[in-house]
Amino acid sequence: MTHVILRFTGHNCFKVQPCDLIWRQSSRAYAAKTKAPVKKEEEKKKPAPTKKAHLNMEACVGANIFKAGTDPAIRPDSEYPSWLWNLLEPKRSYLELSPNTKQYWRRYNKDQTNRANALKKALS
Repeated sequence: MTHVILRFTGHNCFKVQPCDLIWRQSSRAYAAKTKAPVKKEEEKKKPAPTKKAHLNMEACVGANIFKAGTDPAIRPDSEYPSWLWNLLEPKRSYLELSPNTKQYWRRYNKDQTNRANALKKALS
């Protein structure tokens, strides 16, 4: 007695023999390993960055994204907006917010999702 397995893909249905499934599962085609990339001569000749370049307090080194251009100058703290200095502060928890706000419910739902995921991970 032979078994016939039906495989559904989208709107189509195909008859698949069990031997076909075994063959398909055992034949894996992996890509061939590639050789390490060859560095160009220009890249080999570049000197390593010095410590002085990283400690430059007049310009933001490495922030220039254009070929023809200079790194942006660092301005005094008074010229930057006040909200910029609050970006690294941790966000308030939903317990500190009013339950009548949208932010409260967004953080509450996110916290509940995080707790449920941690519980699933601990139990599995």
